[in-house]
Amino acid sequence: MTTRGENAATPIVKGGWLYTDAASVQLDTPAWIAWLKGHTTFYLEAPEGTFTARQEKRWDGQFWYAYRRHQGKLHKAYLGKAEDITKERLLSVASKLTAKAGA
Repeated sequence: MTTRGENAATPIVKGGWLYTDAASVQLDTPAWIAWLKGHTTFYLEAPEGTFTARQEKRWDGQFWYAYRRHQGKLHKAYLGKAEDITKERLLSVASKLTAKAGA
């Protein structure tokens, strides 16, 4: 599993929690959804795999996507709207991206 550099400031999701410089938020709670609606990126680190998630604005709303680079190739997977992003969804996408990347 690839880990990020020690000085990375991007919020991280690990073990069912989101950790930022200012606070920690448990996943699958109203606070988690509120955090997602107010931010644009986080990093997931789990046994199933790792990825960077980014919120993208489209003509029909705001959507989250997961990105993982492996051997120079960037892989992308749809996460959904903020309300759809659960711990289960994150781990499922991490597994799919890991398999897709062949890591």
